[in-house]
Amino acid sequence: MPIDDRPGGWSRVRITTGERLFLVERYWPGVTRTTLDPALVRLRAEAAQLTDAGEQVRHMGSLLMTADETVFCLFRAASRASLVRANKRAAMPCDRIAEATWIGDIG
Repeated sequence: MPIDDRPGGWSRVRITTGERLFLVERYWPGVTRTTLDPALVRLRAEAAQLTDAGEQVRHMGSLLMTADETVFCLFRAASRASLVRANKRAAMPCDRIAEATWIGDIG
């Protein structure tokens, strides 16, 4: 997990050299936890294969908003192109990929 533990129970996202942070937005009509979970398993497997081949792609977590039929996924990746490849190989809907900057703590 890409988290640095700090005293007091606070944590922060840690990005290693050569990696960038990306947010993937998915508008997915009818999405539920039941449909999302197996898709994320496929996506993590594709990301692991790309990472093994030298293209760093790591899924950090997702937010499911069932009422809005939307899923946001956070990734660390070496490039946007690697992230696009992982999503295509996993047959995941992908409406937008944006490079992001993490601000604040996770606690």
